[in-house]
Amino acid sequence: MIKKSLAGAGFVLAALLLIGCPTGNEIVLSSNANLEFLGVGGYELDSTFSASTTSYKAFVDGTMSSISLIARLADSDASLSWSVADPSAAPLAYGKNSFTVSVTAEDGQTKKTYSIDVWRCNAYGNVIDSVGGSYLSQTVSYKVYAGGSLVYSVDRGSSKDQPLYFASGTAYKVVAGADGRAASSKDNFRYSEGDGDITLVCQKHEQSTFPAEAPSIVSFAYTTTDLDVDNLAALQDAGVTWTELSEGANLNASTMTIVRAVVTAKAEVDPTSWAGQGIMFGIDELPGFFGGYYPQNTDSTYTEATDTFRAEAYIDLGGMYIDNGEHVVSLVVYDRSGNRSQRDVKVNVAAGVGSTTKDLSVGHYIDGLRVVSRTYGVSRQYYSKRLGMDALDPGASGPATCRVTLTFGLYDDADEDETFLGFRVYRSADGGSSFKWIGTVNYGGWRAGWKGDGVHTYYDLDPDLEAGRCYVYKVTAFSDGNPAHDFSDISAPVVITSPYTVRLDSPADGSIVAGNSVPTLKYSLSDTALWNPDKSTGFCFAPAI
Repeated sequence: MIKKSLAGAGFVLAALLLIGCPTGNEIVLSSNANLEFLGVGGYELDSTFSASTTSYKAFVDGTMSSISLIARLADSDASLSWSVADPSAAPLAYGKNSFTVSVTAEDGQTKKTYSIDVWRCNAYGNVIDSVGGSYLSQTVSYKVYAGGSLVYSVDRGSSKDQPLYFASGTAYKVVAGADGRAASSKDNFRYSEGDGDITLVCQKHEQSTFPAEAPSIVSFAYTTTDLDVDNLAALQDAGVTWTELSEGANLNASTMTIVRAVVTAKAEVDPTSWAGQGIMFGIDELPGFFGGYYPQNTDSTYTEATDTFRAEAYIDLGGMYIDNGEHVVSLVVYDRSGNRSQRDVKVNVAAGVGSTTKDLSVGHYIDGLRVVSRTYGVSRQYYSKRLGMDALDPGASGPATCRVTLTFGLYDDADEDETFLGFRVYRSADGGSSFKWIGTVNYGGWRAGWKGDGVHTYYDLDPDLEAGRCYVYKVTAFSDGNPAHDFSDISAPVVITSPYTVRLDSPADGSIVAGNSVPTLKYSLSDTALWNPDKSTGFCFAPAI
């Protein structure tokens, strides 16, 4: 009995020792619920992947009806599950598509969820460095607003053909910016299928003391009150009714007298240093490309607490011709540093203001249509480094850019006033067999005694122009709404030059000493076939000191 009891006690003690005392050989399960990689096939995420960051975006072309979602575990013993049945072919609708991948660690208790918003886009954003210049080399940030609220942002966008999404029937404000560049914005942008691309201009900062923040357009309105544009007090009288120029509005242009623009801009400098801001207005043209029309009267105030300027600009519509039909009225605002804002409003003029009724098909002629293609090289090289004002330092090379400039002279034999209102531009990609309308410049009839004769310019900024392809351009000058009066018997071809690079071979970097004579600069061209005058008529090298 005692022996049995001792034996039984020994068994119990051994069991307790085995269960309750660690031996150093037990298995500890991992709590690692991180991903090693997350991505979408063929596209980059909008921010660099980090295991600690759980939310990402990607912007893909509209041709993508599905996308491959990719995730790799940091711990192979963990498990993951997607919110979509087949992540290798996740279906995409236009706009925002949200996906999640949940990671469960080996211990079964630790979990983490990552999300990707994939935007299937229907348009492209392009950013150029001047009205006729090349695409930016820097990474571009895009912010898209609707109704004053941020819809989405692209933090690492491209300056060329960046996929963007816009819903039909919605008015958007798009803001673009890049390091060392002035900001650019365009509001009242409305997507239309097949023609929804947007181009913004981000110039170099002219003064590094200004912020990269585009001015804001507060109001773009007109009045039918008969006012003296030179009388500022009358223009600002509280009893004057100003009607906002709204998209699709039916206007009686014969009763419109004054257009008013109200804008605000940041200063961040002493107010006495403010060198002014530019405000331009145009009809069926983009102010800034063609000059636009400047205000006849302005007023501005400065609020020190917010470091903000508020400007009012008044443009007299007296003497301007606007034909019946659909028109686009545009407002462009620049500040001293090149920050830029633009608003385009499409309106229908139900009652226009006269017409010149001039028959341009008789007694008029165009003195040559010159079409010049300019291809900006895919690289730029700078000698040494500018001292100071870092905002003006050049960036790295960017994608190639093609731009076409049209110039022509229109004249009449009768020496009469106001012979034409503007011109339309058409482009053919099939040798002139068929033409597509690409733009209209409507001058109006702004200056007494102005016949409109002289040299006129148009820039084709279409980012889809193809290198090495021949295009034919045609210009039609018009005087009223009667096509029989148009002058339209002139066209000219142009071939888009292929991209190239230029290298500065000499002098060697750092070899120029202050006080010496100007050195001889020698360059190398990557494609020597471009020296052939049948392919290109010249090259422009622009050293700057």
